[in-house]
Amino acid sequence: MLDQDTLNAIKLLFEEYANKESSTVTAAYLTVGGMLGVAMLGAFSQWLITKKVINEEHKRLAMQLKSEFQTKRHEKWETNILEAITNLLTATDPEINSEIIPAEVTKCVNRVQLLLNHNKPLQREVNNLVNQLALAVNGWHGNQDMASILTIHGQLLDASKKLIYQPD
Repeated sequence: MLDQDTLNAIKLLFEEYANKESSTVTAAYLTVGGMLGVAMLGAFSQWLITKKVINEEHKRLAMQLKSEFQTKRHEKWETNILEAITNLLTATDPEINSEIIPAEVTKCVNRVQLLLNHNKPLQREVNNLVNQLALAVNGWHGNQDMASILTIHGQLLDASKKLIYQPD
């Protein structure tokens, strides 16, 4: 063990260092302060970078979800318009139906028209042909003429193919 004089000397040395600033203590303070400043600056810059990355990922994900939604919606629309036009053509085909039922034709016409956007030229063309077909088969546009009905059928088929396979 240490004797009393040595313990007093060490105690006196610690008191002296505690009471007066030495260049070593000042250097230690500067070093610790600098390290703390660098750590804070690093944390702040990391926070900014992380925030920017998260915002960019959020934008990318939102754009991807919107694109997927529009794609699925368009696929559903294609399926619905194909089914509706097929039903209309079947209901108005004089070779299939010996008697055309106006109520069934009107129901099919309404379904097709609900699916079409009249602001788009190709869809407007299909709508006009649907209207012509309805007028021709229901006899509202004169007598039911099998040749004119089949001509409108052909025109509607061609316009529908363009609409479905080459949407505008």
